[in-house]
Amino acid sequence: MPVTYTIIAICVVVWLCQLVVPGFNRDVILTTWSWQSQPWRLITSAFAHSVSGFMHIAGNMLMLWLLGRAIEPAIRRRDYVLSYLLSALGGSALFILFAALSGTHSAVVGASAAVFGLFGLLVGLYKLAGIRNTGIWVLLGINLVFDFIVPGIAWQGHLGGFLIGLGAGFLIAHARRRGRTTTPTLWLLLVPIVAALGASLALTG
Repeated sequence: MPVTYTIIAICVVVWLCQLVVPGFNRDVILTTWSWQSQPWRLITSAFAHSVSGFMHIAGNMLMLWLLGRAIEPAIRRRDYVLSYLLSALGGSALFILFAALSGTHSAVVGASAAVFGLFGLLVGLYKLAGIRNTGIWVLLGINLVFDFIVPGIAWQGHLGGFLIGLGAGFLIAHARRRGRTTTPTLWLLLVPIVAALGASLALTG
């Protein structure tokens, strides 16, 4: 699983830089007040994690490894990478949109939106393939419970990542049925992401 292990390695390196490099953590997290002038935070935050403990990154990397085992051997690597990154962006966009709707200011960090995107990707693939997999629903359910019982979790980001990942799963499965290349159609998922960010700008501008 070269892609999965590469993503894990990047997350670990970024986390270590957050711990030891002055100012690094401040520059990579996503905040509702700085993303417009520093849009790279929409994606860098998905590779960064909380510096207050080890459990945040450990939990996300474990779920990434478990989901990567099922996904990476089953689809093209470029589709896997693109789906992951789009899910991360989708989570960031919905987090920003909800913050704009509520008029709140906060920050978010972590790979969990992209991980929830992988959940959605699997659900989409399994649904169109007619495969029933109880295990994926159990894992998803456990993670959703944590969203509502653990304070400080950005459930909006998880929802955004899941929806984009779900769309990616359907697009990949549909393209396979028709014998077409998937990657170009995945770029269509940028439409709701850009729409959410545009709505955020309109609400705050």
